[in-house]
Order: sequence, then C-alpha cells, then structure tokens
Amino acid sequence: MYALDTNMLIYAHNTASPFHPHAKVFVEQVMNTRDADGHLSVCLPAQVPSPYGVSQCYHMASA
Repeated sequence: MYALDTNMLIYAHNTASPFHPHAKVFVEQVMNTRDADGHLSVCLPAQVPSPYGVSQCYHMASA
C-alpha cells in the first residue's frame, strides 16, 4: 500500500520540477495498478487534497 503525499502530487503535476519525470511515472503506475481483487494499492490521506489545491492555485496565479 502506498500513501501519496502532497509533494508527490505536485512533482507529478509540475513539469518544471526536476522530480517530475519520476513522480509522474510513479503516480501513474500506482493509480493504474490493482491487486488480484481489483483494489488499488494506493491511498490519498484526507489532509493531502487541501494543500495540493492551495499549491496549484498559487502556482497558477504566479505564472
């Protein structure tokens, strides 16, 4: 089981980040891989979406 944190989502989304290529591949892989019962092997903790949204709004406003 993987728990994605805010930084991983930001790196996977931000093409200017030096971590982008690896983060993008990792996030896509864990979001598209299921176990034998069809369950995802990743979770998104409840506190992650809020900072991610704030970060992306800030990034878009400063662009």
